[in-house]
Amino acid sequence: MLLCHSARKRETHNVMGSLACACVEKAEKRIRPAKMRMFRSKWSSAIPLDTVGHAGVVTCRDKDSGKVYQVWLEIHLSKLKLTKMVTLLPFFMVVNKTTAEVTFTEEGQEDEYWTVIQPEEVLPLWPHSGVLNLVVRQPGVENKGAEIPVLSQYFPIHKSHTTVLRMWNGTALTVNVAGGTESPTTITFTPFQPGDAPVRVVNCCHNAFIRFHQKGMSQVIVLTPNQSVLYTWDDPTEERTLWWNLYKRDKPSFPARINQDNAGIETVILPGTETAHGSKKNGPGRSKQKRTNIHWVSYLDGLQRVLFFTEDASLAQDVREASGEKTSLEAFLSLEGLGVSLVSSLYTEIAYLSITSTPPLWEVNSKGDSWKMLKLEVATFLEDQFRHGHHEAVMSDKVKADFKTMRMVRPTAGDLRRTYQPGLWFQYRSSDHHTGMHAKLQRLQLDNQLQKAVFPTVLYPAPLPRKVLKKMGPRPFIELALMRRQVPEQHSDTIKYCKLLLQQFSVRVDKGFLLTVADFFTTHMEDEEESAKLQSDYGKINLTLRDTVAALATSGTDKIYLEYFHFSPVKIFISFSLSGEPHLTHEQKDTITKDVVDFFLGTVGTTLTSLKDVEMKLAYFERRGVMLTQTQLIQDLQSHYTAQAIQQSYVLLLGLDVIGNPYGLVTKIGKGLGDLFYEPYQGAIEGPEQFAEGVARGVQSLLGHAVGGTAGALAGITGSVGKAFSLLSMDEDYSTRRRQRMQQQPTDMPSSLLLAGQSFIMGIVMGISGVVLQPVKGAQQEGVEGFFKGIGKGLLGLFSRPVAGVFDMVSMSFDAVRRSAEVGNIVVHRQRVPRFINPETGLTPYSAYQAVGNTLLLNIERGKYAETDMYVAHAAVNTEQDEQMLLITDQRILLVDKCYWFSGWDIEWVVPLDHIVGVPTSADGKLSFQHKEEEETPNLFTAIDKEVAVKDEQVLKWLYSHLEQVLDDVRGT
Repeated sequence: MLLCHSARKRETHNVMGSLACACVEKAEKRIRPAKMRMFRSKWSSAIPLDTVGHAGVVTCRDKDSGKVYQVWLEIHLSKLKLTKMVTLLPFFMVVNKTTAEVTFTEEGQEDEYWTVIQPEEVLPLWPHSGVLNLVVRQPGVENKGAEIPVLSQYFPIHKSHTTVLRMWNGTALTVNVAGGTESPTTITFTPFQPGDAPVRVVNCCHNAFIRFHQKGMSQVIVLTPNQSVLYTWDDPTEERTLWWNLYKRDKPSFPARINQDNAGIETVILPGTETAHGSKKNGPGRSKQKRTNIHWVSYLDGLQRVLFFTEDASLAQDVREASGEKTSLEAFLSLEGLGVSLVSSLYTEIAYLSITSTPPLWEVNSKGDSWKMLKLEVATFLEDQFRHGHHEAVMSDKVKADFKTMRMVRPTAGDLRRTYQPGLWFQYRSSDHHTGMHAKLQRLQLDNQLQKAVFPTVLYPAPLPRKVLKKMGPRPFIELALMRRQVPEQHSDTIKYCKLLLQQFSVRVDKGFLLTVADFFTTHMEDEEESAKLQSDYGKINLTLRDTVAALATSGTDKIYLEYFHFSPVKIFISFSLSGEPHLTHEQKDTITKDVVDFFLGTVGTTLTSLKDVEMKLAYFERRGVMLTQTQLIQDLQSHYTAQAIQQSYVLLLGLDVIGNPYGLVTKIGKGLGDLFYEPYQGAIEGPEQFAEGVARGVQSLLGHAVGGTAGALAGITGSVGKAFSLLSMDEDYSTRRRQRMQQQPTDMPSSLLLAGQSFIMGIVMGISGVVLQPVKGAQQEGVEGFFKGIGKGLLGLFSRPVAGVFDMVSMSFDAVRRSAEVGNIVVHRQRVPRFINPETGLTPYSAYQAVGNTLLLNIERGKYAETDMYVAHAAVNTEQDEQMLLITDQRILLVDKCYWFSGWDIEWVVPLDHIVGVPTSADGKLSFQHKEEEETPNLFTAIDKEVAVKDEQVLKWLYSHLEQVLDDVRGT
């Protein structure tokens, strides 16, 4: 029986069955928390039930019986997304998977409480004390007509483990404890199976007696020669470490390495072995003790770990090599690069995933003891000459190198070395029972290819720290090594070695990209009917405790033994923005909730939830010498990284731009202080000259990080305020133009300050012009109602746009100071311009030229013509610096000029194709045609002449052919 009540009114409910949900009341338009109690216990603390995804333990204490009722509570949404489902389960549940009844109790309760669980039964466990150790009782022998029960060892239930319990007459019982972090704790009793015991100890020595014991335990087991025994822990509640020694040997014992395959040799003196020169009986003399080598081997026999002892070196070698097999298949793959595009049904490229190699590293060894990287200019020249197949590289009197002998003469004489790592490197080997895999992924980058993307690059490796790069050289972004042994006939599956190394990386996501990717995958998934969802929810409600635990209880048929399983620590730099325009393939249903959420996210939420380069660290995950199922391993991974993310959640709060990212400021100053001491120390190891360079680098790093961090914090605060004022203008065009300008990062300080001044002037100009343009624009779109809306938007923009311009100018100025002060700051760009896809021809090989032309069309008049026109061709005309472009679409021809003040392109003239009369001509370096001034003009003699000067004759012919082709399509000829 479970008793629960609301916090406002003490209404007690008697809930039957194993699953119960607490009822809450809505009072005064506010959801109050609930409380609960078990049997006659006291009421628990208040339980908030309004947070979906919340899970935890509710404690109810009963002072009369001394029991502590612990209940697992989990809140999740139903499949219909209309109701929150609250699941209550006992935190400790006992499952009997044996064929006989099992009797158990807690430590300290042997004289009072014993619980009997029948086969295939599931019972809740309510501990009486905080010891959390259990013991199992089994009928034993009869003594004078009375039965003396046999008790097992105590075993803990507060942590996950698998333990074999010694029972009566050489029998055993296996207990598995799982869960406790992301799910309730299940205590499952199963029959003993081969492989459950921690180790089988085999003594194949001829003269040595082997003794072994658990660390800290006085109980010792002695094996005579040619004897073996299955061993389980004497006290499962203590540290599970095994030590071995020779019988009657007084020297320290040796640790038994039973967590993975291993081998070793120990030189020992056999106790009581002395020669005829002296003995214990005949008195002192020149005695010679007998030394011997004890070889030990740790290996797996099926699922059973074996610790093997012998004095025969050849036998030990045979045991070690017994599992060795010849390779039957070997595969090798090496790719310089690989690219994958994600394209929607609207012929829009959403994302581009690229795997690329890092630039080759050129080093010179002039002193014979260390390699030094060449300067970028020299390395680039050498690589260019090397790729073109030259035997030597000579650049006047500055550079000279011989690729045959790999020697450099200038600028530094010494041995030359080139290091190249392909983008993807993969090696695979397999035999009858073994599988080996080694993979390296040098650089991975995911680009956001959508128009108006806040962050064009979503994921990319962050640069390695200088000290790591200098010590270890360039490292792959991802490296995986795996060794696996599978013996199906013995139901054996062992991961002998698995290590995943992941370098630090940056994740920069905006709302538009997330919604677009989610829409892409949801359109390719079948939507479940609402009736099926409702039946699924009803099915969860009607589950019994046995059905619920069946999914949590583990079976021993699919267990994997992990000798060494390691995932490296992860450092992530997170940036997030609620801006960005989604590109959806189907319309979403409008609801009041959606409208309210969209309004909040588009105004206040956009400012409050902006993150930039927030550093999050996740600790490593490792398992050694454990046996888990695949489900348990996945649960352990999820719980580990979930707990790490929760511990680091404060970083996200302290990394908000609206408060200046104080966490990032403290981190940068700390890094600068670390470099101030590390760089000189590292230089002092190499020599006096390097010590001086280290001091300079350390001081530069400290000043750069201190000044850059402070400037970055101020830039974040002022930038957030400027964004808020830009949203108040209610003008999407202005917000888009402002965002594009804020994303620009000039390479020098003067250009940055010039851009900041332009932002200030743009705010004033657009604020004043909006008073006139907004009413006109509103009248054209919505008539009289739109006219008055435009007046309101114009007056609001008259105030908000200049203020936003002031804060943007300050923010960009501080950001320029930050980029100038920080050392090693890199700028990451898209791997390529977003793909252009012609709907008539479909997906074709990527063309960089077409991609640039389509991007030009999208940037003219903020994509005004891109909504109706399809790109055909473009080319630079009149100038050599691409400052003027002629663009041809399927609807019109445009001449545009580069705008350096507000960025983008200005239209010099635009002519619809159906206005062109006659046949265009190309002669004397000019493209000429005539067009009507107005569509209604019927007189051909009033046509206007247009001429475009094109210096390159080949470009002129190429433009003329495309213009002629689109005119034929428009005229239907």
